[in-house]
Amino acid sequence: MHAYTLRVHGNELRKAGRVNAALVRLAHAVAIAGADQRAPALVQLARAAQDPATFDATLTELHRARDRPASDDPLVSATAVREVHLRGLVTTGRAPQAIALLSASPAPTLPTSPQWRIIEQITIAEVLLAAGDVTTGESTLHDAIGGGERHRLPHQLQRAARVAQGHCPTVVEAASAALSRSTTPAAGYPTQG
Repeated sequence: MHAYTLRVHGNELRKAGRVNAALVRLAHAVAIAGADQRAPALVQLARAAQDPATFDATLTELHRARDRPASDDPLVSATAVREVHLRGLVTTGRAPQAIALLSASPAPTLPTSPQWRIIEQITIAEVLLAAGDVTTGESTLHDAIGGGERHRLPHQLQRAARVAQGHCPTVVEAASAALSRSTTPAAGYPTQG
């Protein structure tokens, strides 16, 4: 339970931009996690890693942990691990490797949750934009926005807007409009405040 709590807290710190604090909590979670919680903690640590050495070491350990009898946690699904790998390569300044990985590895065919499909779409768009493929990246982000609104994922709408910033003004507008619609009581979302 302690490892799980540290993992969740670390992930929220990462989302809030407190990366150093997130890394401390997530590394602690990995250190004390039982066999069934180790891979999910490694996924979260890889998502927070900002430097290539930490990211690569964490990803290597994640692949080892996934090879052992694992939990059925969606956080360690093939889709989630591929998304973490792509995002980490871009985050650590290695867009060419992310582009190569995207080209070399087809999307996993196993069913995955709508949330992870949308998260992956946004990451794929981020890789495409880094490669200079603005047209496909923009189209992918528009698809993700549609899914994010349909499945009520305001955090993914915000992320799509951040990824599009400086590349695709129409995506930023679409994400903002979808987010605005999603926070109205008529849309079935809880109100902010």
